[in-house]
Amino acid sequence: MKQHKTSSFVIDIKKSTFQRFKDEYFIYQYTLPPYLKYKKNYFGVLHNWAKSEITQPYFLHFPTKKVYVLIKKGEEPKKISFEDKELPLYEFNQYKETGYIHIWLKVLLAMFLELNSDFISNDTFYIHSELNRDRKWATVLKITLQHDYKEKESIVFNVTDSATRLKYVSLDEYQQYYSKDVPYGLTLKNGRAIFKQLKKHQLNENDIKIFVKPKPISGNKFKSKIDYHSIMDERNHEKSRSFLIQSFLNQYVEYLKKYDISVEIKNIELQRLDKKREKSSLQIKGFNVSLVDGRINRDIELNSVVNLAESLSDSIKLQVKDESELNSSDCALFVMDYNKSEFSEYFPEDTDPYDIFKTEAKNLNIPSQGICINENSVLEDNTNLTKEAYFNYNGLKGKNLERNLSICITQLYLKSLLNSEESKKLPDVDLLKDKVLVNNGMLFFISNGQLKITEIESISDFSEIVERITGRNDILEILIKMDKYHNPFQKDDAEIDMSKFKIIISSNSVLEIVDYPERAFYDDEEISSRIKTRNIKRPISDYKVEPLSDLHVRYNDYIEDNIEELNLSYEELKTKYGKGENGFIKELFYDGKELKTYKDTPFRKFLEENNGIAFKGLKEDKIFETYSGIWFSPHQLKYFVGRNNSYKSHQDKGFQMKKIIVHDGEFKKDEFFPLLNNDFIRYKELTVNPFPFKLIEIKTEMS
Repeated sequence: MKQHKTSSFVIDIKKSTFQRFKDEYFIYQYTLPPYLKYKKNYFGVLHNWAKSEITQPYFLHFPTKKVYVLIKKGEEPKKISFEDKELPLYEFNQYKETGYIHIWLKVLLAMFLELNSDFISNDTFYIHSELNRDRKWATVLKITLQHDYKEKESIVFNVTDSATRLKYVSLDEYQQYYSKDVPYGLTLKNGRAIFKQLKKHQLNENDIKIFVKPKPISGNKFKSKIDYHSIMDERNHEKSRSFLIQSFLNQYVEYLKKYDISVEIKNIELQRLDKKREKSSLQIKGFNVSLVDGRINRDIELNSVVNLAESLSDSIKLQVKDESELNSSDCALFVMDYNKSEFSEYFPEDTDPYDIFKTEAKNLNIPSQGICINENSVLEDNTNLTKEAYFNYNGLKGKNLERNLSICITQLYLKSLLNSEESKKLPDVDLLKDKVLVNNGMLFFISNGQLKITEIESISDFSEIVERITGRNDILEILIKMDKYHNPFQKDDAEIDMSKFKIIISSNSVLEIVDYPERAFYDDEEISSRIKTRNIKRPISDYKVEPLSDLHVRYNDYIEDNIEELNLSYEELKTKYGKGENGFIKELFYDGKELKTYKDTPFRKFLEENNGIAFKGLKEDKIFETYSGIWFSPHQLKYFVGRNNSYKSHQDKGFQMKKIIVHDGEFKKDEFFPLLNNDFIRYKELTVNPFPFKLIEIKTEMS
């Protein structure tokens, strides 16, 4: 078992006295009029009202239309009016009541982030990650505290996050296009750059830079992306998602403790379950693929662009065909020289040829898959390529082509299986024979050796299929309990929405898989320390050693003869001079028997032994171990899926937890996790959900 900190924190309400908080502050509750819910855009109305009326830290609770304001001891609570009606005022005292914990917690969050008397509070805030080159766009992390009400053993709050963008605008632009939107200003608080809402009078201040949430017409065509973690250097590490969340969480938890609140960052114990030798794969040998040329620019010879002969496996049989030559026994790979999302950029009045082809293929019952071999991209290049320039392409090559082609061939093969309903070609089919899986209102099951994916027509039909496959005759009662678990205040006769569930039903259990807003962290303090140590600039003389042997002499000579700089960090020395065919690490410390992807471990050991400079490897001590493979918490029935094999110095995935809820029976990990231990759903990566859920999604797309 391996223990990790998480992106959640636990409050022990029995041990919390709040004494130091109550010695300094009160919280007062103001109740807004009930007719507000009939007002158009009442969320915006309330925000604008609060910004103009309240100067202390506050939390605006929309569902109950109440405002909670922090008042210092010795000060009288201010009388506040809404539309000339004075609001009722009560002192808040429900600190120990579970249903009110989020109230005082978010008021304290407002105080934690308070800047001045013009502070504006809301339920979420934005942590600055980086500005683009022209400083017009800010990539930010949106942070929210979310109470896990269904956790009964303890009081747990999750820090949920999502990457988004804010756009810098001038005062004139704001007044002309964004006057009804919330303005944000970039500032520092607790050592962290954050964006806070601005009041109207602050917009005219000379040093204020105004940021807003972008409108669709603002030209922001990029997806918002923040790497989950990065150890490339200090700058990249400190703008990564994991660093930002951990920094916030560490500071906020310590802040709460100052006020006699018993709170700790939550830990989770995890064990690794996947075994490389047990990984399942598709057996695609002998798969026939018909290649259809659907490119706009056919002046470039197809084979010279795609280079398919070298990229495709010998086990796949490829034949180029015209659309008119296809028949019901074909599986068609449609080659495009445009990205589907970019077709309308150049042909706004035309229909996408691939959409037309898919319709025709569907009528012939032919599985089809598109592949784009144009390396140009309007989105990635952040420029408006002319039509001529966009279609003047070289074509994907090398690993990019190999990756895309492999993904498309696998997708096409899976579509072929779904069309033929041949269950025997699926891996781990024995684990699926007595199960019914539900995803997005669709059913997956195997009947008489045939793979069936069908829509849930009615609950009674669903119950009949479940009883026939699993022998269960109680699924309706379990569904009602399941729906009540997620919607405790729903009417008893409300219709059950099956599209919301991911369920695995067998004779001995009913399991549900839900996304859980929690992440497991590595030791950020240790990583930060290692990055800093390896990036400190040192006089180049510090790296020299006492000439005790031929190796020492040759190393010192290399330093003397090749390095121009007077000061270098270890990372700069290693990267600029140590690597490559003529680099000293390979030249001096390897005997020719090492792998091509050699490490710098012998050089670090050499420095430590001969001049006392010690550097720890950024990936040593299994510090990132949990970011590979399948990790499971038996006690909490949570899991997440990391990379398949190799670890990367920066990764964009956050490995969010999945939670397994047992609604009946018991959970058997030996029947569940083999369905994740494959790499044909995600390219060379383990799948996050049991793979039949993805097959349901593919079948839905084919319909």
